[in-house]
This record gives sequence, structure tokens and C-alpha cells, in this order.
Amino acid sequence: MDDLPSALAVSGSDLAITGYYSGSADLGGGLLPSAGFDDIFVAKYATGDGRHFWSRRFGGLGSDYGYGIAGIGSGGVVVAGTFSGAVDFGGGPAMGS
Repeated sequence: MDDLPSALAVSGSDLAITGYYSGSADLGGGLLPSAGFDDIFVAKYATGDGRHFWSRRFGGLGSDYGYGIAGIGSGGVVVAGTFSGAVDFGGGPAMGS
């Protein structure tokens, strides 16, 4: 099992982190089993007390990596990375290389 945080962003009182993992990971909101070799994780916490807000897994059967992250004004995040095969980021399947 590999777990590797790659980037974090602080926006106001929130901290967001991304990276990748294989197997399964619990970032504070329950177990996230990977779908393939390596999957992207994104999680958001409170900067003051470390309280977990949410965490998500993104990935398909191939290798998927989260490398950069930035907070946006609405409280959401934007993640940069790579993915292979079909991955659904919430708007239907997208195809990677």
C-alpha cells in the first residue's frame, strides 16, 4: 500500500490536500477503497482544529495521481493531476491516456 500526499492549499479557515494511494485509505471520513492501481484522494479539513469536512476518491482501473490543489472562493477546490482510462469526476466518465 502506498499513500503519498502531493500538495496542500490553505484558504481562509480550510486546508485541502491531494495526492494518491493504493489499496485503501481513511482520511477521516471512512475507508476509501481504490478502484485500480493508484487513485487520487482529495480531503478538506479545518485549519484550527483539524476537523474533517470531507474526503473523496477519484480513479479508475489505471494509475491516477493528484499533484496540485488550490482553494476557490465558493469553498471548493481545484485539483491538477493525471489519470488513465475512464474516471468519473462527478460529471460523467472522462477518458485519460
